[in-house]
Amino acid sequence: MATVVAAVVLAACGGGEDAADDSTADGSVAAVSDAATGATDTASASTVVPPSLAPACVVASMMFIPAGTGAVQVMNHATSQCELDLTGTPALSPESEPTVWIDSGATAELQIEAAESCATPTENLSLMVSGAPFEVTLVEPTCAPTIVAVYPLD
Repeated sequence: MATVVAAVVLAACGGGEDAADDSTADGSVAAVSDAATGATDTASASTVVPPSLAPACVVASMMFIPAGTGAVQVMNHATSQCELDLTGTPALSPESEPTVWIDSGATAELQIEAAESCATPTENLSLMVSGAPFEVTLVEPTCAPTIVAVYPLD
């Protein structure tokens, strides 16, 4: 009786042979079911096509407009949507999302906070726009301006 049970267990587990190749004829990997738990594990490369992304915004197609002491508006004059990427901007808060997509003809806003006092207020905000350095002249001298949010307005 013990030999019959052992034979059934070996047959259910693959009989102790080397694991079979789970590849299908087209090279993808088939789903493998665990005999003990019934769980299915799929170990295959993704077949989902990555989404098309908006190209990076080019400084020449953008207009940066100081909008009061706490904001800079950014208008996209390109013919298509683009991604405004501020990664590497020294004044970008670590808690702020560094990118925003802006539709053609639309506007985004950089929300800015400033320190209450400092030895030398600055008149410019230094940005890195898609890897290129760019300066925005602020409405008035500001102490340690920090970009705390980047978001589309329309």
